[in-house]
Amino acid sequence: FDVTTQRLRLRILDGANRREWRLHFSDDLKFTQIASDGGIMSEPVDFTHLMLTCAERAEVIVDFGQYKPGDEVTLFCDDVPIMRFRIHEFAPDNTQLPDHLVDIPDPDVTPGAPVHKVVMSGMDEEVMMNGKKFDMQRIDDKQKLGNVEYWDISNTNDMSNGMVHPYHMHGTQFQVVSRNGHEPYPNEHGLKDTVGVNPGETVRLKVGFDHLGVYMNHCHIIEHEDGGMMAQFEVYDPDHPKQYKLMDMDTLMNAFAKERGVKVEDLNIPGMDM
Repeated sequence: FDVTTQRLRLRILDGANRREWRLHFSDDLKFTQIASDGGIMSEPVDFTHLMLTCAERAEVIVDFGQYKPGDEVTLFCDDVPIMRFRIHEFAPDNTQLPDHLVDIPDPDVTPGAPVHKVVMSGMDEEVMMNGKKFDMQRIDDKQKLGNVEYWDISNTNDMSNGMVHPYHMHGTQFQVVSRNGHEPYPNEHGLKDTVGVNPGETVRLKVGFDHLGVYMNHCHIIEHEDGGMMAQFEVYDPDHPKQYKLMDMDTLMNAFAKERGVKVEDLNIPGMDM
């Protein structure tokens, strides 16, 4: 990439199927994160190393003011070079970021609301959510429209070494409240829809919804999602109940068989209760 301005604003997405990105520059150049999954954060956070799990996003500002034309700076993931920045002439830029960027709404939790529990367990084909494989015709949880409720997301670390599970929710942007009862990471004070949950950890989220419907929550490692670490929840209005026609297994299996040109009995989808 040819650098022709002192500062660059980069929007980074970890689009890998299962790999965490541990990003750093070749000479530990400092960069500043200003936004995450759901937009601008309340305060900028400086890093020399930044980890993103699958589907997490980060918006950063990189200042190349210390370099001269002809220099080259490399962005690495661990020890793998992923992007090179070639420095050219640029005008000086002395812009200073404010200490406070935006106000993030912080609604109170609805009194008396339940605390939702999500437990992610296993690795590879043994993954489950709350001890179950995904079932398209099962609603696993419910939250009332307009409520703000806590969701506790746990990673059991019940297999050798364990691994980080990137937990993702559809239909909302949540706030990270705590990690094992302690403050979340400095760059988690913003709206998000994906959060990495470490082995043996419980992350508390504050969640609200603006629209009715049936939504999914799942691990965003593709092999885990496909392997059944996924569930469905309904956002409902008790004054206006709705009925949903959920996909049935016969319809899905026949569609898959037709698409792949095989018999239904020759299909194997281990990630779902069948």
